[in-house]
This record gives sequence, structure tokens and C-alpha cells, in this order.
Amino acid sequence: MLQALDVEKPYILVGHSFGGLVARLYTSLYPLDICGLVLVDAAPEYKELAYEKALPENLLAGNREYFENPMLNSEKIDKIQSYKKIVEHSRQSDIPLSIITRGLPDNIEDGWPSQEILKIEQSLQAEFQWLSTSSKFRIASRSGHYIHHDEPDIVIEEILLMLNGMGK
Repeated sequence: MLQALDVEKPYILVGHSFGGLVARLYTSLYPLDICGLVLVDAAPEYKELAYEKALPENLLAGNREYFENPMLNSEKIDKIQSYKKIVEHSRQSDIPLSIITRGLPDNIEDGWPSQEILKIEQSLQAEFQWLSTSSKFRIASRSGHYIHHDEPDIVIEEILLMLNGMGK
């Protein structure tokens, strides 16, 4: 799409949620095309398995089924194959990386340990810092999963910092 639109390289990619996995994969496959990466509450690979540490017994089977069955997620994505692909291609680079994670828990359903899941998500997203020798991690304290709606100024600020750093 970028080529079809004749967008000039290098690119700053911004990926939210599952789009963070897509942006990470593109950056790994085409590092010379990328001058910055902003991950906005990006999905960590295998997060559903990490959730199992905090989930009560009655939610474990449903969580595992959601992870394994592409027809249960709204995007109809095969998460297992997608996660395998991202792990296979993940490598450290010197491409500037900004990681923004939510500061507020999601209220999904009764019995879902939202606060514990938030801590797991924040920890997993903090681990993205290894992807770049030039990374920063930031918590959007007044935001849920949709940081670009709740605190768009934070996302804009990180993109502008990347743009300003391009000339250096």
C-alpha cells in the first residue's frame, strides 16, 4: 500500500493492538524502510497464555479457546500462527522505538481480574524495549486500550519526537 501510494521512505510506523504485531513484523522484515516505530498498547505475542497466571479456574478454558480458535476473535485472526511468525522474525535493532501502554484496566466481564491483567499487559509491553537499543516506555495513565482516543496528545507527541529525531 505504501508503494502504491508512493509514500516516500523511510517510514515511521504506528501500530495499535494487533496492528503493533503487524508493525513489528514489517520493521523486522524491512528495517531499512523504517526510521521509527510507535507501539500503542500493542498486543504482546502469547499474552493469552500469560493471562492464565491471573485467571480464576472458571475462566481458563474460555481464555484458551479464544486463543486457539480464530473464529472467536473479532478479526478472525489465527493468533497462534501470527505469534509464531512474529517470534520467528523478532530481532533487536537500533530503530527508535516508543512503547505506550494503557494505565487503566479494561472492564471486560464479571470475575475477570482486570487489575492483574493490566499489570501483566504492562509488564509484557515493557519487554518490547529489548527490540531496540533506542527505546522508551511510557504509561498513558488516563487511558484504556484506545490510547489514541483517550489521550491522543501522547501518541502525537511520540510521533513528533520521532519526526524531529529524523534529521539527526
